[in-house]
Amino acid sequence: MLPSDDSAAQIHSGYWHAHEDRQPRRSVRRKELKVSVMDELRINVIDNLAQIEALWRRASRELAGYVFQCFDWLVVWNATVGIPEGITPALVQVSNTAGQTLMLIPLGIRRLHGCRVLGFLGGEESDYKAPLIDRAFATSCCAAAFAELWAMILRRLPPVDIIWFSGMPATVAGAPNPFVTLRGAVSVGCAHAATPLPDNFESYRKAHKSALFRKAARLYRNGAGNNPVRLERVADPTEMLGTLDLTLAWGRRRYGNDFMSASVERFYRQILRSRLDAATPFVARLWIEDVVVATEVGMVQGNRFYGLLTAHESGPWARLSPGRLLMAEIVRWCIAEGIETFDLARGDEPYKKDFTDTEMSLHAYSHGPSRKGCIVLFCYAMMTRIYRQALKNPRLRTHIVALKDRLLAVIGGLRSASAYR
Repeated sequence: MLPSDDSAAQIHSGYWHAHEDRQPRRSVRRKELKVSVMDELRINVIDNLAQIEALWRRASRELAGYVFQCFDWLVVWNATVGIPEGITPALVQVSNTAGQTLMLIPLGIRRLHGCRVLGFLGGEESDYKAPLIDRAFATSCCAAAFAELWAMILRRLPPVDIIWFSGMPATVAGAPNPFVTLRGAVSVGCAHAATPLPDNFESYRKAHKSALFRKAARLYRNGAGNNPVRLERVADPTEMLGTLDLTLAWGRRRYGNDFMSASVERFYRQILRSRLDAATPFVARLWIEDVVVATEVGMVQGNRFYGLLTAHESGPWARLSPGRLLMAEIVRWCIAEGIETFDLARGDEPYKKDFTDTEMSLHAYSHGPSRKGCIVLFCYAMMTRIYRQALKNPRLRTHIVALKDRLLAVIGGLRSASAYR
């Protein structure tokens, strides 16, 4: 994508700036832009996380990013999910001539039924797929300039048939995310957070009026001072894994055995056992009297809480809304600990809107650099549209579902983040 006739993108001191360009010839401007980019930026591609560990850890402290981009998260995910699925890391470092890292992009390439697919490392376990990025660089990087930079990066990467990015947040810890400016990127959902949290829980409760808080108050009163509702943060490693087991058992009881694959379960077990330098696992149990009725597995990074896995008991306890009581108690804990952001990440579950006040759009981007990739993406888009229509006709639905599932096998489990849904 080139700038308009009256402006051009130029890199100056490692950052993008827009300026007046009175050159009438587009070909001249294209040449000047590429020369400027090559002069001011350096692109390095590494296929091994261990080779870039020191740089990545330092960048995690200095650049904008989420817990899903920290080195420990990526290493554990790659070992437990990425390698078994045949994903080869393609880590991109963008720096200026002074050696300052401006962006680190955790990408990976996998082969799926003959197609080479480029995507972000972290899979579905990473709710926000984004680069680590310098805030000043992100602010000054316009859409046209990033399109040129992205074209340069693609030339440095191994050839691929399909580019499939999903779950890309509009901002990276407050900094603009240039990936959402790629031509063809579309909004496909939202993430939810409460930020900034107030200084006390009473202020939060008043801002989120709900029957939930009245129910919680009754439970406390009915306990006659015994405090029947209690949040326990689990610190013992064995107890943490036991709480994860309980969370998975409740999840599978509700959603079936496909609730979580074996490789993803290994990821969560390993991340809870790992020593993380950029984040801390958060594992908690909600007790009502002497019974555990809800559990949470999340992460805390700096002043941000991430909710990842939530589960609760069913049966007679359901009338007490244990999952919502758990959320309220975690918010109370966050406020007491001085945490500013209570992040429930992606998803449109109703309870998330009850406990949050901020939405952030999530984006998806797909592109076929090769002829094979273009054909696959075109067929996928057409089949998805036909599938929507087939849902209205039961006689066609069975045949359409079979055809769509066959095509989905070509590009793996990408349907959930499709830009064409």
